[in-house]
Amino acid sequence: MVKAVTSNPEYSIVIPVYNSALILPQLIDALFEELPLILPSFEIILVDDHSKDNSWELIQKAWQQHKPLLKAIKLKKNYGQYKAIEEGIKKSIGTWAITMDDDMQIHPKEIAMLLRAQEQTDTELVYGYCSYCSANSLQRLASQFPQWLVQGKFFSQGRITSFSLSHKTLAQSALNSISKAEHLSLKIHQLASKVHYVSINKLAQRAIGVSSYSFIKRYLLLVDILPMSPFFYYIIIINLLSWSGTIMIATIIKISFFSILSLSLLSILNFLGSYPWLLFLFRKQQNTIVEIDCSLQ
Repeated sequence: MVKAVTSNPEYSIVIPVYNSALILPQLIDALFEELPLILPSFEIILVDDHSKDNSWELIQKAWQQHKPLLKAIKLKKNYGQYKAIEEGIKKSIGTWAITMDDDMQIHPKEIAMLLRAQEQTDTELVYGYCSYCSANSLQRLASQFPQWLVQGKFFSQGRITSFSLSHKTLAQSALNSISKAEHLSLKIHQLASKVHYVSINKLAQRAIGVSSYSFIKRYLLLVDILPMSPFFYYIIIINLLSWSGTIMIATIIKISFFSILSLSLLSILNFLGSYPWLLFLFRKQQNTIVEIDCSLQ
């Protein structure tokens, strides 16, 4: 079943793509199988975040088959998931924007859960989250900790995820007010007057491939979003006190292998804590300008 093409789709599905050639054909087939059943009209926007595999070639092939329902953007370099989503939302024309990952851990049929939740609660922003499917406790903590910082509360049931439904007016307000060191997805959350979280089904592991989010990438993401946290200035104070305590301890303890090792570890932790706010204070004031290599409409 294929929906009639309309110049004013009600929904825009924005999906950042990075090194997903193995799963991309399955994702695209699932989208065009499920979306006509649950959405009155839609467009799909795939944003290739400068993949190193042949993801873009597969996207071009799919575009030839599904245009104009399918649109595609190729970024000139790898800017990260948040910037890819931002560019997709900028190009979207739907009244509602739906964002999701490209790894098929969340099946497109789960979009119906977002729609149902929005209709029942009349909210302008809905997140779909899974409370039981993280691979292990360490990965779950690494994923949720940045979200807790931005939300300003810990151990909340619902959380900010990449699977979301937001109204165009909210996204536009976020685009108009976004400043340096801010991500559009998180700015949308900050501006929303009412947010709803709905539990969805999600695979515990990717069906194909592995996550591109290494420890370093997760830390750099934390560096980027930390200034948006209501705890940001408290973190600076704690970090400065920690440095002071480390220096004080260094001046009074006896030199030994254990003390040197302990102080070295404390210094490393202090540096990791200092880097986000020092970068925020001294980085360039303008936002990163995202360059587009190719766009298929």
